Amino acid sequence: ALIPGYSVSSSYKFPNQVDPVLTSRSSPLKPIGHFEYHQNLQAVELLANSRKAAKSVAVRTILIELWTKAGSSTMIHAEAPHWPLFSLQESQIVLDRCRKASSNTGDWESEIHVWNMDQFRWISLAPTCTLTYPLIPRKLLVRLERVSDNDCTGLQDAILKMTTEGPYEPLTTPARCILANLPSSGLTNTHTVQDKHKTPESFPLPSPSKVNSKNSDIEWIGSSLETKVGPEDPLMKGRSTSKWPDSRVLLHQIMRWHVSSKSECNLQDPWCKIFGDMYDYGHTTVYRVRKWISLVGAEQLELLLHDYPSMTLIEARKMYFQEWLDTKNGGGKDKNQHKQKSAGQRVEVEKPKRPKVDHGQALLLGAIH
Repeated sequence: ALIPGYSVSSSYKFPNQVDPVLTSRSSPLKPIGHFEYHQNLQAVELLANSRKAAKSVAVRTILIELWTKAGSSTMIHAEAPHWPLFSLQESQIVLDRCRKASSNTGDWESEIHVWNMDQFRWISLAPTCTLTYPLIPRKLLVRLERVSDNDCTGLQDAILKMTTEGPYEPLTTPARCILANLPSSGLTNTHTVQDKHKTPESFPLPSPSKVNSKNSDIEWIGSSLETKVGPEDPLMKGRSTSKWPDSRVLLHQIMRWHVSSKSECNLQDPWCKIFGDMYDYGHTTVYRVRKWISLVGAEQLELLLHDYPSMTLIEARKMYFQEWLDTKNGGGKDKNQHKQKSAGQRVEVEKPKRPKVDHGQALLLGAIH
């Protein structure tokens, strides 16, 4: 019974009254609902798996832009499961296209050049040589030696994009300015500065000669608009500090230099034509390599190249390591002469000793007579 004077709201529910919404939520799903639910789960799982697969493929592959002739380039996707470690021989497509463009000549492997982001220049690279590349960007620029920079269509844009995407973007110098300073670059600076920045007379610019003095704590950096490049600028270093020969030097290149040096009767000039762009000339090492070739024999090395066209100088030197040691300790100068000298020494040792003469006894005998 209700208490007089009180009314019950329509929203109030007695304990024994059941909410129809709760009843619908707790009720088991119908077969159609089960089917749609599992379909949604499968769709979400498939989407996640496809994204995971695409990510794993992207991690295992790199992009190689190849110029085998003047004109447009070829984009090649190559698997690189061990990136940033990579060698060109891992991409059979790159090797096949380079071989075909070189008309299957014997020295086509020595014509492959790869753009080096550290040195900002082309380097000659053997397909079997494994190098460590930057993690970003996952791209390589490759061309044949016969294709000049000017004939590589889109090269400057590709270098610019790699520079801005990768970890090589300078903090004070735009990438396009770097490209414009390259000798082979076709880029020109379209933004010319008409008026130099003026400063109040009360705040004159510091003089470089005074700033660079030993008594000053200020380091002169200069303006980014200056066209003159300082001596410490990496672009002015030019020459590589790589030690010659390293793992990039092919035995075929050494033999080609050896033949040229014999025909020209000069070691340094042919060496500079082949290796001068990447290495500094070392008089002692060059002469040791020449002597090593004479000890092993040029004919023997040519036979070795016939079986292993991609062999490097370091690999060949390991095969004939004793001859390489002989170039340093002088053991290979003239083995026959060394044997003759040793035999002559033994003969001198075996000569009979002259009898000792007693001068006192000789004088006594002379007096008696």
